[in-house]
Amino acid sequence: MIKYVFIVEGMMCCNCEKHAVDSVKKVLPQAKITASHQDKKVEVILNSEIDESLVTSAIESRGYTVKGVSKEEVKKKGLFSLFKK
Repeated sequence: MIKYVFIVEGMMCCNCEKHAVDSVKKVLPQAKITASHQDKKVEVILNSEIDESLVTSAIESRGYTVKGVSKEEVKKKGLFSLFKK
């Protein structure tokens, strides 16, 4: 799985977070999306790579500014991963 972190300026409250998540959900309905106005970021987790400009455009269409994007590989953690050493 791949996690994209979009640094977003302009989100001021929980409603802003919802607007950002909703706009990304329209272009990536299969993604897990979270947003934090306090941390100034929107996280998108998917099984495959995406065109970052699609997400940037979706977020910026709501009046926010994307200042940067980072990407990292993440491993899905299941119940049995707790027992591995």
